[in-house]
Amino acid sequence: MGVPAMAVSLAAESFGEEDFAWGGCWAAKLAALVMAHGLPADTFLNVNLPAGRPQGLKLTRQGKRRYADAVVQNLDPRGRAYYWIGAGELAFQDLEGTDVHAVQRGLVSVTPLHLDLTNYAAFARLRQWELEATQAVAADPNGEGSG
Repeated sequence: MGVPAMAVSLAAESFGEEDFAWGGCWAAKLAALVMAHGLPADTFLNVNLPAGRPQGLKLTRQGKRRYADAVVQNLDPRGRAYYWIGAGELAFQDLEGTDVHAVQRGLVSVTPLHLDLTNYAAFARLRQWELEATQAVAADPNGEGSG
């Protein structure tokens, strides 16, 4: 909606008053920078703070989660089954340049995000599917073929 925004999280298992004080200091400085300079269109910031006194700031990309191989079936309030995939312990890949990597090294992680999750690089590889699917449906206009 055109409003500069950022989300700030303290990435720690347990934290104390000092962690919040340092986190608040960094969040205020970043908010002032956003107000002074703005953000690119359709961009918001995801800020992750380490426990303790941060040693600096790092621009990062979003890290990758590793989900456990657990699948849990449960019932929603209406009695319908749903499945929670990856219900086990959540872990992250410690890859250089990611938010997780920075935070684990005592740095404030700033990741610019946007809501368009389209994988534009995949278009070239998948473009042929348009033609194949269109031809397959045209050859079977009543949808009677095998899926």
